Amino acid sequence: MLSDILLIQQSTSPSQVFASDGGQTYALQIQAHDIRFCNQPQFPLWSDKNLKGKELHVLNGQLYIKLGAVLVNLRQLLARNGFLYDRTEVNAVVMAAAERQGEWACASKDAVFALIINHAPKAKAMAAIAMNESQYGGYPWPWTLNIQGKSYYFKTREEAYQRLRKSVADGIQQIDIGICQVNWKYNGARFQNLWEALDPSKNIEVSNQILTELYERHRSWSKAIACYHNCSDEVRGARYVNRYIENWNNITKSKGSDNANS
Repeated sequence: MLSDILLIQQSTSPSQVFASDGGQTYALQIQAHDIRFCNQPQFPLWSDKNLKGKELHVLNGQLYIKLGAVLVNLRQLLARNGFLYDRTEVNAVVMAAAERQGEWACASKDAVFALIINHAPKAKAMAAIAMNESQYGGYPWPWTLNIQGKSYYFKTREEAYQRLRKSVADGIQQIDIGICQVNWKYNGARFQNLWEALDPSKNIEVSNQILTELYERHRSWSKAIACYHNCSDEVRGARYVNRYIENWNNITKSKGSDNANS
């Protein structure tokens, strides 16, 4: 009979963990898809450091790992660290992809956009725009703010949120937010609050809506993309479109742009 508390011996893949009750060893399956983008798998080293030797609790058919004094859902932990794809943990998956955690570090620049936008060319288009807007370390970065013309890059969502909240409290409205740099002054009403504005899923959805609306107004993708940056200055708009085209071509040439659950 399977004990309610086990000790993790090893995990050979994100969807399988070996754990012991002190006498018998059990192979426990997690019903989700392993993510694999890197030529050299990232999971074994991470697993040895973060899972091996930890307590594994079985509660209501779910696996929980004990981290300090806290029980953490193992499926969520693996999704959030970029090793597991599960439709029930889509928020954790998107966060991991946006931060390029785990295997997502080797995915193409449009990978997180493909999780949100179920249309490959449009996902690449939004990724190319995001490369213009929030590029940091060669990839779009979700915890980016541009406050009155100056860009700031933060390590975590919480850090970005605290700076964003303070800026708005100080009366500043001219702020571009998140992975697609949605402007708070003109598009803040599209979000429920500042925290949601930073959410990669919602930020990408809103930016996709804005681009679609611009296309419907101008009936030209080039004009819509230029207007995403600046509608009144044709020179600046043209430069923006040229950078967008360069980004698009680079994304098209890169590997791993397929969705992780394909």
